Amino acid sequence: MDPYVYPGTDVLKNKFDLRTESQLVQVEYLITDLRTKAGLPKVSLNYDGFRALHRHLFQDIYAWAGEERTVDMQKGSSVFCRSSYISENMNTRFCVLKNENSLKGLSREDFAERAAEHISEINAVHPFREGNGRTQMLFLARLGQEAGYYINLEKLAERKERWLEASIAGMATDYSKMRELLLDITEPLVRSPEKQQARSSEKAAIATKKRRRDTEKDHDLSR
Repeated sequence: MDPYVYPGTDVLKNKFDLRTESQLVQVEYLITDLRTKAGLPKVSLNYDGFRALHRHLFQDIYAWAGEERTVDMQKGSSVFCRSSYISENMNTRFCVLKNENSLKGLSREDFAERAAEHISEINAVHPFREGNGRTQMLFLARLGQEAGYYINLEKLAERKERWLEASIAGMATDYSKMRELLLDITEPLVRSPEKQQARSSEKAAIATKKRRRDTEKDHDLSR
């Protein structure tokens, strides 16, 4: 029996006591989106920092935000790390990342290759009961920032199917799809004030366009 769900359902217990999957998904999306736009904590590139990102995103929804799952998990044919080995595997992975100097000083191609392996192996552990993918994406952005690269999360959001395919392939230690995806959304981090301002304006325009599309969808009664 899964202690994370309401008895007789597949709905995760939540602070709003929502009992339907559709309601929970909607609220979860809205709140995590607000948390992301409000600004993310500048976490350390270690397991504590990874957990802090999850806690930041989901603290308003789940009492266990930032905590390791205590049950074993499987999605389709993907069987994730046994719960009793989560801490060991995550700390080992972050030790490897630290020994690689958090991927600093690498070319864009080498950064994508190494980041693909790290994020795929983190996904294989799947430390949380829910919210692993979103935490991984934000961690990638943080990792890129420290290594001197901008990972475009807007582009990543438009490539969700590729992200899913790459994550599944990574379970079999095939990191090539994740590497190609990261190459598509990674570019050198712009440091000059003028270029930073241009990028901020571009991001604001994209966000405005997205909000406009979402509003149009909300008012489309045929959907």
